[in-house]
Parts: sequence; C-alpha cells; structure tokens
Amino acid sequence: MPDDHGRAARAIHSLTAHRLEFRARAHLEAMARHGTTTVEVKPGCGPDDSAELKVLRVLSALRYNPLDLIPSFLFR
Repeated sequence: MPDDHGRAARAIHSLTAHRLEFRARAHLEAMARHGTTTVEVKPGCGPDDSAELKVLRVLSALRYNPLDLIPSFLFR
C-alpha cells in the first residue's frame, strides 16, 4: 500500500482543508449509512507539518458529525 500512502499524502498537501473536509464527510456519511458509529483516526502521516496541521483542523471540524472520530497518536 505504499502507493496509497503517497496518493493520500499528495491529496492532503494539494487540497484545501475545506475540500478535504467535504470529501471526508462523504465517506463518513456512507459509513454511517452502513451502521458504523465510531471511527479511529491516526493523524501523524502528513508529508510535512503544515499538512499535518491541516489534517488536525479537518478532524476537529468532523469530530461528531456524522460519526464520533477518535484520534489516536501515531508514533513513527
């Protein structure tokens, strides 16, 4: 899955926080329709500090709508 990681890193870096939130919300809504109630997310995979901060802002905006997001520390 290294290619998937690279594609995700490029998307995080190139998309605005608003666009990332929009795309993530669509995925979360689909998960909620299928019965998911809680999602664990692992920030810490951004290609640089600014991308990582963007991810954290998006996670904060998505925190309880439509699902509970539980961030956990990913130590590399």
